[in-house]
Amino acid sequence: MYVEHPYKFNDKFYAKVDGKFYEITREVAKAMLSAYRNEIYRSKKWQPEDPETMTRKTKWTELLDCVFSENTDGIGVQDLPDEGQRSVEDLVILQAESAELHQNIAKLSEHEQFIIKSIYFDGMKQVELAKILGISKVRMSQKVSAILKKMRKMYEMG
Repeated sequence: MYVEHPYKFNDKFYAKVDGKFYEITREVAKAMLSAYRNEIYRSKKWQPEDPETMTRKTKWTELLDCVFSENTDGIGVQDLPDEGQRSVEDLVILQAESAELHQNIAKLSEHEQFIIKSIYFDGMKQVELAKILGISKVRMSQKVSAILKKMRKMYEMG
């Protein structure tokens, strides 16, 4: 019997056993992924190149193998947020911090608001925004740093 690490698809977890998929619970998926990672860590590819000094160069792909499972979205089961575990206190704190953030953004000039919202809310890269505004990448980076410093001062002042 050959069991592969767990997969996530459409918010359900599956295990592949002898080539056939079976639905499993989140807890079982976590346990399987933990065992899978331990297996990778202890496999021969993790053995030292020089047994006397116990040194070896770790390949980047090996780190990714260890950190992420090979499920459909590339994220390990334990990396997935557990929405049901948020407490009321956490939600209240999150809402208060969000409100404070938006109040501080509203205190910025329109140009500064545009930059912050484009980068942090719309996911635009600084390079793309620099092209739109007709400025260099370096100047854009300086502007973002200055705006963030200004916002940091706002938070410190309360």
